[in-house]
Amino acid sequence: MKKKSKALSIISILLFLLAAFLVGFALGWLLDAFPQPELSASAPLAAVIVVLVLIATFILSVIIHEAGHLVCGLISGYGFSSFRIFSFMLLKTDEGLRLRRLSVQGTLGQCLMTPPPMKDGRMPVVLYNLGGSLMNFLFFAISLGLYFLLHNVWLLSTFLLFLAGVNLLTGLSNIIPTSSANVDNDGMNAISLTKDPVAMRSFWVQLSATEQLSRGVRIKDMPDEWFVMPSVDEMSNSMAAALGVFCANRLVDQGAFPEALDAIDALLSSGAAVTGLHKQLLVLDKISVSLILDPTYRYDSLITPELNKFMTAMASFPTVLRAQYITKLLGEGDKAGADKLRARFDEQTKNYPYPQDVVSERELLDAALDTYLGGRAED
Repeated sequence: MKKKSKALSIISILLFLLAAFLVGFALGWLLDAFPQPELSASAPLAAVIVVLVLIATFILSVIIHEAGHLVCGLISGYGFSSFRIFSFMLLKTDEGLRLRRLSVQGTLGQCLMTPPPMKDGRMPVVLYNLGGSLMNFLFFAISLGLYFLLHNVWLLSTFLLFLAGVNLLTGLSNIIPTSSANVDNDGMNAISLTKDPVAMRSFWVQLSATEQLSRGVRIKDMPDEWFVMPSVDEMSNSMAAALGVFCANRLVDQGAFPEALDAIDALLSSGAAVTGLHKQLLVLDKISVSLILDPTYRYDSLITPELNKFMTAMASFPTVLRAQYITKLLGEGDKAGADKLRARFDEQTKNYPYPQDVVSERELLDAALDTYLGGRAED
């Protein structure tokens, strides 16, 4: 299974590189075929304008992609839950729509929706997952058509040409099945969901749990039947393995620390197809829970360059700040340093979209502080 997945990833990357080459070649041909009048401004200014146009079209392509997921999700019977572009997130809550901030490594945006009920273990997943790329392809065609009509207008035609090319590349990069270091793309998820009933159930649980979080329900208070740990064989793709990660997260939230550690160790060592993003978060949970149970726990071997890079990229994420607080307090015995990290945690989580997650994280901070004070009292 691993060899097959690796081969598919290599083929997908080669196909994307080929597509990028063809797009670049096509854009070059179009520029030669329709020469633009020279700008009266200096060459450096022209270069700045081109870069700004490229940045603008890139941002637009991300918005278009996530809008495609939204439209196709609504068509498929899903309900709106959240819409994120970079770190800016519009979230539906019981009090209405709210603007929040959230950054997730490996993603430029995300449209999460409330899933329809499952029927006979299935629900519509393909159109929702591929909707982003389909919308990119639609805008590629529209932009390219408008370019041919308006190619004599230098700045507008440049914008339209770049918008066409960037949308085509964005669509291809998401629809050609690929597994990256941290997440699987839409095409890979669509394949996993259609072939694997465990993956489909996991997808339903993830979307349902996220919707419950937005309504203020903690993961420990969600229905028990949602969180049934899949077997190792069932977690052969990242979508199915994500359910195992959710089960481990729930054990942590329930305060069942020994059981949580067993689940985390099994996920990290069993060969389950856990994504890089989830692996690093599991390692942070392992360090945090282990130190709360035993402040003498040696975690040095778990602090890898990959984990440090992850924590830098996700510096404002509550789980990262919580783990840093606990290692500073219990691992290093630095109360003053830990207090600074707790103050940063309080500041960074003010606009976090899921307040009940913050409540859960604070309970872990308090548990670590109790362990620290208990140890001081014994001394």
